[in-house]
Amino acid sequence: MNRSLELHPYSLVLGIAFSALVLLSMSQVPVLNARTINVQYMPDPRDCVQIHGGTPYVVPAGKLFVLTGVGNPSGLYNTGGMVWINGSPEVGAGSIGSGNGGIATYTSVLAVPLGFTVAAGNTIDVTPTGARAWGYLAPQ
Repeated sequence: MNRSLELHPYSLVLGIAFSALVLLSMSQVPVLNARTINVQYMPDPRDCVQIHGGTPYVVPAGKLFVLTGVGNPSGLYNTGGMVWINGSPEVGAGSIGSGNGGIATYTSVLAVPLGFTVAAGNTIDVTPTGARAWGYLAPQ
């Protein structure tokens, strides 16, 4: 029994349209402006870092250190902290004092400029010895 094979025109058009839709859905969405992309990263508690004054810290490979605060944890002295990157001063924060009936109180931790990061392989140091720097490690 010989059968003839015949193409149905509507099935052919529908098949081509479906194939085109599948190919278009596999394409990537173009990035309009790379500078407007804001990637949010919520640090894991294991990524949090506290750098003690006088103890240099080297940012691990593949990580980016994000500085969140600088100061003196005791809050008893009118000193803040200075963050040094590879031996040069980068961020300084002095304590803010307020008088309360003759009793001076100081803010122990001060915020730093948003977006201050240190790339992998760089050395971070904090002065004076009693000061600290707080931050977290993000993927690079």
